[in-house]
Amino acid sequence: MAVRTKVLLDGIDVALTDVDALEHRAGDLSPVWPLLGRLWARRQETVFATGGLGAWPPIGAKALLGGSRSPLVRTGALRRAVSDPTPVESGPLHVMFGVDPGDAHAMKVGNIHRHGSGRVPVRDPMPRLRPTERDSWMGVVRRYLTNGATH
Repeated sequence: MAVRTKVLLDGIDVALTDVDALEHRAGDLSPVWPLLGRLWARRQETVFATGGLGAWPPIGAKALLGGSRSPLVRTGALRRAVSDPTPVESGPLHVMFGVDPGDAHAMKVGNIHRHGSGRVPVRDPMPRLRPTERDSWMGVVRRYLTNGATH
């Protein structure tokens, strides 16, 4: 049986161009960092608006007397630090959002709340991504790899 090589090779130039573009995009994901940063900031606003996605213990009476109305927002500094859409670290294949390690105050306060202490219950200001959030983030990367979409 004869193989029709002309039919098999039709479109090979387009396929090679597509593979080259995919290879290029896979080597540098940084064009999607701004979109992921906006998703991060929106997600963190949800974390704070819902009391740690419903996981934070209510604020204590002593803190209420001190003027706090909601956990982790007495001054707003930690909330701003963990909600910033600007990466604290990034490269072509990695990105990290959250508290800038150079912000000693936010790091200290964030760690106290993340792990708790004798007086402070555990209230993680940056809980793990939920499966739907992870799927959304992976969808952003997938769309970029597939067709170069960055929005």
